[in-house]
Amino acid sequence: VRVHYYRKDFRGLIRLVERYLPRVEALGDPRRLSLCLFWLGFSHFFGARLDTATPLLERALELGEALGDEECVGYACMGLAYLYTYRPGDHPRDMADRFGHRGLEIARRRGDVYLASKCLAALGIQRLWAGRIKAAREVHSEIVALGREAGDPRTISLGLWTLGRVEVLEQRYEEAIESAEECLRIAPDSLD
Repeated sequence: VRVHYYRKDFRGLIRLVERYLPRVEALGDPRRLSLCLFWLGFSHFFGARLDTATPLLERALELGEALGDEECVGYACMGLAYLYTYRPGDHPRDMADRFGHRGLEIARRRGDVYLASKCLAALGIQRLWAGRIKAAREVHSEIVALGREAGDPRTISLGLWTLGRVEVLEQRYEEAIESAEECLRIAPDSLD
């Protein structure tokens, strides 16, 4: 599943998980099922199928909470933070923020750089869309710092491209170009 994710092959990931989901459910391993549901839901999110992603991510969270498994809860919260950041509707406005912070707390406790960077990115996007440019800059700069501290080019590039969006809105065009160029130089990820 993760190989498909890192290749940005969301269709392949969805096909794989949907094909084997009945077998995973039959194993009676709620941890594995929670993580499969997260990856499946997050892939549907990337395909803008938010109505399909929602129950998958919610079920992943329920299973993780029932187990008391922080990894499952953290990943489901991250997925839900993105979902509620992008989902139109009548849900409470702070749901994305609550899920993002909950996932970030877990990521920090576990030392999970990937989870922390994705939660921070969701929180930064929320601030950006709320017109809180300075707060968005701080969050996206934190992603870059996290990546540099961990020596993780994937996290650095995520932070740089999200920071570049903020710099464009601030009309700091030279800095935005520098962020974009550095991201392109180091990004191991085709999405970035």
